[in-house]
Amino acid sequence: MNNIHTQTPEQRWFATLDQFQVITDEIEAEAAAARAEVEALVGEIGRSLDRLPPVAAELKDSVDVVRSRFESVVASALTRWQDGELARKLSESLSDRLVLLVYGKVNAGKSSLMNFIIDRATAHGLPSQCFRLEDGERVDIEGKFATGSTETTVCIQGAEIGNRLILLDSPGLHSVTPVNQALTERFVAAADGALLLTSSGSAGQRQELGLLAAALRDSQRPIICVITRSDENEADEVDGEVVDRFVNWPPERRRVLEDDVLKRAREAVASAGADERAAARLLAPLSVSALCAQQEGCTPQALSAAGFDRLFEALGGLADNALDYKRRKPLQQALEHRRALQQHLRAEVLPALGQARQAGSKAVKALDAQAPRIIDAVAGFGLRALFEALQRHEADRDVEAALTEVQDAVRGELEGQVLPLLANYRAELGQLLVQIDPEGLGGYDEHFVNIEQIKGSGMKAIGSTAGALGGAAGGAALGSIVPVLGTGLGAIVGGLAGSLIGRKAGDLGVKTYTVRELVGVSFDQLQARAEPRMRAAVRQAVEAVQGQCESAVHAVDESLAVIERQVLDFASAQADETTAPNHTTGA
Repeated sequence: MNNIHTQTPEQRWFATLDQFQVITDEIEAEAAAARAEVEALVGEIGRSLDRLPPVAAELKDSVDVVRSRFESVVASALTRWQDGELARKLSESLSDRLVLLVYGKVNAGKSSLMNFIIDRATAHGLPSQCFRLEDGERVDIEGKFATGSTETTVCIQGAEIGNRLILLDSPGLHSVTPVNQALTERFVAAADGALLLTSSGSAGQRQELGLLAAALRDSQRPIICVITRSDENEADEVDGEVVDRFVNWPPERRRVLEDDVLKRAREAVASAGADERAAARLLAPLSVSALCAQQEGCTPQALSAAGFDRLFEALGGLADNALDYKRRKPLQQALEHRRALQQHLRAEVLPALGQARQAGSKAVKALDAQAPRIIDAVAGFGLRALFEALQRHEADRDVEAALTEVQDAVRGELEGQVLPLLANYRAELGQLLVQIDPEGLGGYDEHFVNIEQIKGSGMKAIGSTAGALGGAAGGAALGSIVPVLGTGLGAIVGGLAGSLIGRKAGDLGVKTYTVRELVGVSFDQLQARAEPRMRAAVRQAVEAVQGQCESAVHAVDESLAVIERQVLDFASAQADETTAPNHTTGA
């Protein structure tokens, strides 16, 4: 092997391929830890959702949206990870080799450049083998790649050079075959670096630069933009005949085009929202002419004039960056998976959590608004129940029995009409307690009259008869004087009194004594004293149920707040990327 100082850029490039090593165990362990952390965090959020308390009907729809969106985000992330499994397996199988993706639109010169590199490797004694990938499996093929002005690549094909370099020739990025685009997207993840080829006749079209910017933004791999066909046809006379001959563009013309493509590529990268590190992974564009190099026999001078010295030097820098990227690619893939999940959680789940918590606040306000109406309605029922119970116990004057009946009736009203409404809040509602405190309430009012009775003889029968008739007549007057007795009761009392008076008048010299007689019972005052206590008992019962319902809503809200914090912390957490490669531009 020649001394490194006397080697051509091409020789140095092929010599560097032996330096590639297998992915380090440390990086793979970091990637596994990153994936495990994501799974643990997602599992924690899922368990918090499963532990949500019973949800009020007013919150059910919004909470269901939270759960549905979370499950959808996680399922989509898992699907994306599984979709990339084939590319990851391909990367693992090629862990000790440099994998470069060669892509570009139709007729960009991908197959021609790959054939040229194969020929140069063969010239340096390196074996090469072309293959294609079918369902993720490698199938060796004879010969080299077909070239043409139409799409010739219908599947991922590649070449293995010297057991250390893999070139993947993807279907054209603008191929009319949708399957080609899908294959490109699937296998692009397997590459450690990329060559974006663009023809000099239409170098750096907007669509190409847009794809370049997206690739730089979404991946850590370095990219070189290679301008192919940097030559022109110049007629020449050979043995007296005019023949076509291709010549390289002059250096100044190449430099102008390369500077223009680099400027517009950087603008595209900035417009795509990529950061400065992404822009730094764009190595300086360069132009080549495989046709001119081959035409001159691929001598060192011909290779240099056709731009291949610069290309192989750039590939050497690309290899260094790609090796760094390759060593941390498993970790990078895990971090990209995490970032995608974070983005969807932030965009879809966090807003749903906010809406669910707002629904809980509205439910509590609605409960506060309807509680006074419930109290008024049940208290009105209680007033009627109180009057009827006191009336039923007028004879036995059992206040406690009357109050017990009122309590039972009001509790039944609450359970029959109020609880079904409040049950929407899914509180653990126990038996309602409606207790009217009888302490100091007093009892029924009893009404008495004092009546004098007479003992004696003589003209007793006459006196009694006359007294009875007179008492009946005077009873009405007595009843009108004693309003609490009423006219009818007064007539009876008056009859008794008149009879006694008549007797006294008809039986001279007899003895008299006073008798206390119960003449009536009323509960007006008892009812007036009991009504405020009944209202208070109703209010206390309703407020107790209201408190249970609000506690149920608050319990759900507290759980949602915990989940919101978990999602927010996970969605906002910055992944540790301190090991990210520090690429430098070749501009």
